Amino acid sequence: MSYLNRNYSEKAKYFLITIVSLTIVLFFIISYKNDKSVKDDKSNILYEQTEVLPLKEFFFSKIKSPFKTVDYEIKSGDSIQKILKKYEIKNNDIQIIINKYKKYANPNQLLVGNKINFVIEKKLSEKYNSITYFFVPITKSTSIEITRDEDGEVTSNKVITKIYKRKVLTENVIKNSLYASALKAKVNPETIIEFDVKSTLDTGNHRDCCVFFQYQDPEHFYYVHLGAKPDPHSGQIMIVDGAPRRALTTNKNPVPWDDQWHHVRLERDTASGKIAVFFDNMKTPLMEAHDKTFTSGRVGIGSFDDMNDFSRVKIYGQRASTER
Repeated sequence: MSYLNRNYSEKAKYFLITIVSLTIVLFFIISYKNDKSVKDDKSNILYEQTEVLPLKEFFFSKIKSPFKTVDYEIKSGDSIQKILKKYEIKNNDIQIIINKYKKYANPNQLLVGNKINFVIEKKLSEKYNSITYFFVPITKSTSIEITRDEDGEVTSNKVITKIYKRKVLTENVIKNSLYASALKAKVNPETIIEFDVKSTLDTGNHRDCCVFFQYQDPEHFYYVHLGAKPDPHSGQIMIVDGAPRRALTTNKNPVPWDDQWHHVRLERDTASGKIAVFFDNMKTPLMEAHDKTFTSGRVGIGSFDDMNDFSRVKIYGQRASTER
């Protein structure tokens, strides 16, 4: 009896070991197949991008920007007030836009067919919309830009959209006693060029004004470049003498351009070669040089990169011989 029990126990033990072994083998086989199917079929991966993107797009679709950009084509009979009222802009904002626009043109006379671009802001807590940006053409080459910053301050600028070049030559004889008055004041240059100038286009460090003098021909003349930020080719007294321009100064003083009028004076004394340029401060030159290459010639004013208004232009000097 004991022999039978012992034999049965051993058989049971071997049977149990066999079952466990087969279970382990079967487990690895199933695991391998499942792992292979996961690698072969990416659709089983829970974090696959194809399932996340629709969810992200769903949430973003529910987020609406409070800003709306409008491109409106001006029609006959339109005015700024009429157009903005169509878009339920606050009366106060409409009046601000009109007042800024009045500085440049009549708000009731718009160019039919042109487009106005503006940005409106819709706040859920308010019944009417606000306006943050307004851009409208007033001529074929000029537009008005009105913006509101984060602090609520509204500013306006005239923007030159197209620039046409036109060469104009005007000659005349200056007859007055201002030159004599300059000599009495112990100012002894042979030529004085004086004027008021206002920069009308903000080009940052490129804002400038130029004074040309003792011009012989396109390859021989002096000029002063009143650039906002001086460098070897800007903000200097220059000479063109049959070669590329060359600076006669190493000026490092910036020119304080803004949207206001400024006074400029250039003094030229050929006997000593002195060239002095004044900007607002008429006692201390902004820059000064000495050169005797050219002793007479034509004068002119203009700019390189900027748009300027000029006023009260005065030229004092002695008539040079017309003989060549």
